[in-house]
Amino acid sequence: MIANYLKVAFRHLLKNKLYVLINTLGMGISIACAMTVYLLIAYNFEFDSTVDKTRVSHVVKVLHHRKDHSGDAFKELVAPLPLGPAALQDIAGITRFTRYCSDGGYLSRGEKGFHETIFFADSSFLKMFTPGLAQGSYKSFDDKSSIFISEKFAAKYFGAEDPLGKEMIVSFNNKKLNAVVGGVLKDAPFNSTFTENILMRIENYLDLYDVKDNDWASAHTASVLFELADIAQAGTIGDQFKKYAALRNAAVAEAGSVRYELVPFSQSISPNDVRRSDLHLRIPSIALTIFMTLGGIILLIACFNLTNTTLALSMKRLKEIGIRKVAGSNGLQIGLQFFSEILMTVTLSAGAGFFLALYIIPEFASMWELPYGLRELNSMNMVIALAIVLFASAVLAGLYPAVFGSRQSPLLLFRGGKNPGGTNLFTRSLLVMQFALCTVVLIAGTVFTRNATYQDNISFGYEKDMLITALIQGPHEAEALREAIQGDHRITGMSPSVHHFAFINAPERPASLAGEKFNATVYEVGPDYFSTVGLKLISGRLFPATDTVDNRSVVVDENFVRRNRLEHPLETKVEVEGETLTIVGVVSDHLTDLESDNTENYLYRLAKPSQYQILVVRAEAATLPETRQYIDRQWKKIYPDKPLQTDLQPEIVYQEANIYNRNLSKIFFFMTVLGCLLSVSGLYAMANLNMTRRTKEIGVRKVLGASVASILKLVNKEFAVILLIATLLGGYGGYRLTNGLLASLFAQHIDVDIITIVTSGMFVFLIGMFSTSLTIWTGATANPVHALRST
Repeated sequence: MIANYLKVAFRHLLKNKLYVLINTLGMGISIACAMTVYLLIAYNFEFDSTVDKTRVSHVVKVLHHRKDHSGDAFKELVAPLPLGPAALQDIAGITRFTRYCSDGGYLSRGEKGFHETIFFADSSFLKMFTPGLAQGSYKSFDDKSSIFISEKFAAKYFGAEDPLGKEMIVSFNNKKLNAVVGGVLKDAPFNSTFTENILMRIENYLDLYDVKDNDWASAHTASVLFELADIAQAGTIGDQFKKYAALRNAAVAEAGSVRYELVPFSQSISPNDVRRSDLHLRIPSIALTIFMTLGGIILLIACFNLTNTTLALSMKRLKEIGIRKVAGSNGLQIGLQFFSEILMTVTLSAGAGFFLALYIIPEFASMWELPYGLRELNSMNMVIALAIVLFASAVLAGLYPAVFGSRQSPLLLFRGGKNPGGTNLFTRSLLVMQFALCTVVLIAGTVFTRNATYQDNISFGYEKDMLITALIQGPHEAEALREAIQGDHRITGMSPSVHHFAFINAPERPASLAGEKFNATVYEVGPDYFSTVGLKLISGRLFPATDTVDNRSVVVDENFVRRNRLEHPLETKVEVEGETLTIVGVVSDHLTDLESDNTENYLYRLAKPSQYQILVVRAEAATLPETRQYIDRQWKKIYPDKPLQTDLQPEIVYQEANIYNRNLSKIFFFMTVLGCLLSVSGLYAMANLNMTRRTKEIGVRKVLGASVASILKLVNKEFAVILLIATLLGGYGGYRLTNGLLASLFAQHIDVDIITIVTSGMFVFLIGMFSTSLTIWTGATANPVHALRST
């Protein structure tokens, strides 16, 4: 019986090659898109899949509950550095702990050296989590001077040479440390809590920053993990951490520490849940929601199109259905026949989708700089997910055609009674949804394209288009590079600094002014920083160019003055971390990045030369790329074996925004083109069906003198209403979706305007009307004699 179903299905599909091709490609692309979305879902679903679940079953993460100066609650997955040692000593039920943090530094081996992210942990880390080892022994990590590197980094620094026992030099915070390779870690999947390529003992971090192990006032923090004797006692043990919140608040007046919560290691935490974390987290829910919505839209359009075209084709098979029923077929068998044809189409689409996914998924991962692909997925999970998508698509697309075919009356069909086919509420609703979704994605694509242009022209308050940043270490490198490049005519200014807009972000510090407490973002800069970046002096003075000890003075921006209602800001005292400072100048406002809304309290202090870590260079905008190359060449003359990281400020500022605007625009326009093609094919099929049903009526009207234009108007009226409703719904949906998406990504963005909504709606409306008019024109210009003879 099944063989007969498949044989008939194959014959039917073979007769309608064009519709099969359109639906197979449409469904294939939508399935490839669904597989791409599954890549993101699997990233979270399979997160930490390589971790030994038994070993971490008694491990908890410390979730720090805090309040900011406004009293708003927030959470962090970091805690003060003394928390781990203190809790192990004071609280029963804790067997061991580890702290885990990272910092940017310079790692070198012989002539090879690169700026890297270096991770630090306690000696117990490897024993608690036992990450895979390619070479070496966990015991080597007991040595404070040991360094563990990943297989990828072993090849990067040592090539084919055995790295074990070899010495490497680590430099950051203007200090150097000799380390010995004690082990090579197997490369961990990117969707893991621990993604370290370089791992050292945390005692080195404490030494390099001169942090005492019992210093509760230190601004340095780390993610803290405990192993408990009994995981069921996590709540009880967590209650005993209240005293550590009190210790933190006593040491730092504005710490806002409320409590510490112990949560199981396996508990899912995303960037939406916490402000800070040194642990690698899952993909944020907003990203999953966005791409699941987009994948769902394209899959729905494809399914709706398959439903509509199947219904249209079924009108040609009414006599076949009647004969089958007279010959003894029941409704279930007829329904199964229709469903088998849909299932066969979807199966063909799955094959096409899989091959398309081999191109689409790597391209998608490349667009979003995601080091994760098909090879990292669990094959069985992917097969199950694909089977679910196929079955759901077949049911969604094939249920109504199957029910429709099974309920036809053979008596009515053979008598030539009223044709039960044609457009009805269900098929009209499908068309409305298809074209509404097309309108939504067209609006979104247009808005994101325009948003990129808008953001390119935003004033950031400083000369971002004229700046180059060079990452250096300490005053000696800063001065050496300054002397090497200062004679070039293209360079018009330079300043060393500790922090810089959008590149090395300044930390928030607790501050108070006239008894009112708040958090302030404190930039530590060089004396020439303001003139170099182009911040204008509004009143007062800047830091003297020759003074490097003006450490009791601060400069604020206009926004700080407005927020704190200062009528006469100069000489006003402001307290930062218990230190009283004097406002000596006011400069113009600036935007840090496109996610900033310029509502923060910005303070500028003169940096200590020993802390310099960046040199900001000003040059003419047109010469920026060649000036950057010149700086790189001069650096190689000074330090031939040490690479220099240089960046153009526009690239720093726009890097993330360009990724979002460019990629989302591509995705939305791709969806618009695909959605319109599928929707138009479905609409064409329904219009063709409508003309078939009204062939005799149109023949009579033409004999009685009706013009082609009047027939076009008459038959098109129904589809015009469908398209009008679709564009209205799509316009509203596009407005809400795009506005919400922009607000979630940027603080600085355009608003969705009525012109974009109207033009997008008109475009979709006209495409639909052209499709139906083409079909109706063919029928309206045909000889009416042929239509009337078939009566």
